Amino acid sequence: MFFLLMLALGGSRLWVTASGCAEKSSGDWDHRRKHSPVVASRQILKQGKHMYRVQIIPLERDRAIATHGQIRVGFFHTVADAKASWDTSDMIGQSWYYRSIGNVYDGSRVAPNLVAPGFEPGDIITATVNFEDRTASFSKRRVLATTERPAEEQSRDFTIHGVDVNQVRFGVQFERQCPGVVLRDYEDQTADDALYRGKGFKGYGLMHIQRKEWADAIHCFKKAGTWFHNAGDRALRKQAAEMLREAQIMQDKGVGTLGSQTFDMIGSAPINPMVAGFAAEDQMLAGDAEQDDA
Repeated sequence: MFFLLMLALGGSRLWVTASGCAEKSSGDWDHRRKHSPVVASRQILKQGKHMYRVQIIPLERDRAIATHGQIRVGFFHTVADAKASWDTSDMIGQSWYYRSIGNVYDGSRVAPNLVAPGFEPGDIITATVNFEDRTASFSKRRVLATTERPAEEQSRDFTIHGVDVNQVRFGVQFERQCPGVVLRDYEDQTADDALYRGKGFKGYGLMHIQRKEWADAIHCFKKAGTWFHNAGDRALRKQAAEMLREAQIMQDKGVGTLGSQTFDMIGSAPINPMVAGFAAEDQMLAGDAEQDDA
């Protein structure tokens, strides 16, 4: 038996066929567990942060939910057999998913201390993999019918830790015949995530400068420059490099250079590293603009 599943993104549609085994064999359901129909993105994810949002196509009014069995939305290691059921012990460390009858899993192992509600056809599932944090996060959104207008019910994020592989694919796996799935949205969130991290390290660097912890400040500014580079922000990367040079001079001499204005915004009061990171950005970029005008 073959199932026809559909992915749609940005107006383009990709039709995929996936083999499944829904035929009943007397008292033996191993075939269903070993071979599950799956639709998966061809994109191989190796680094960064990526978000997928899918909607399970709503069932027709006269069809029962039980006709399609479990649905799993998540990520799997590229070396794993995509057709193999993700919920086996062999897939621990190979697949991370949110299943329709509830909870998030690493292979056949449920994520500890975490209870996630189930989802149904019609619900919208968001799945995010973050290689830096080594996490896979999931949430669901349900459109509620009201007498006035449609309302949405958004769950919190359910996060699995320990995604310790270097390349994965996103997919949706069905145990039996299913209505299909539509890919509603995809975002490469690497740049936004890198920018946020860079500003955080910059703020901590300024905090260490205030405390005269030069080595720690140098470490933070180096980290900030790396994250700004990953985000593709040349102005902030240049700013982090200038702060790094000043911190290195301070480490050598114990004071800032004469006439330096890089750290003038630091006073005697304690600073919030995140606030300082954003405040320093505004001050430094304004200074760069004045120099360009001159």
